[in-house]
Amino acid sequence: MSVLSAVPFAEVQGSLALDLAPYLEAEPVAPLAARHEVGADADVVPIDRRERAETERWARHIVQAALEVVGGVRPSSQLVRWLSPTVYADLRRRTHLLALASVREPERAHPVRARLQTLHASYPTPGVLEAAARVRHGERSRAVAARFERRADRGWVCTALDFA
Repeated sequence: MSVLSAVPFAEVQGSLALDLAPYLEAEPVAPLAARHEVGADADVVPIDRRERAETERWARHIVQAALEVVGGVRPSSQLVRWLSPTVYADLRRRTHLLALASVREPERAHPVRARLQTLHASYPTPGVLEAAARVRHGERSRAVAARFERRADRGWVCTALDFA
């Protein structure tokens, strides 16, 4: 009797077993336009083109300024007017923690600054702008999400700011 015949042959050799049952196609899905209302009853927030451009330009400035605050090149007090108290407190906490954690290289005179690359805005309801931004920090890219709400007493205010 040889050594090979004494060792039982494993049905699965070092990999997971595959399900060899035939793959059944899923039911076809209707195109997106067919699944949502289109026309007069659709949930579309009308906004003037000029107002949209101005609001999105303002949102870009606020997001870039928040990046500069976190990077330590702008004081957070410059944004207090345009941030809700919760967002302002979170931004100050984040800035403080990053300052404690970061160790700058002595030979590097200027730290790498984060730059806003793109900002995509949507208006889910009247008076609300939600933005998704791509931020470049050196060779890396990160995402930032923000929500701005129009307040009667203060104008546009950032009510949520999330760094991913």
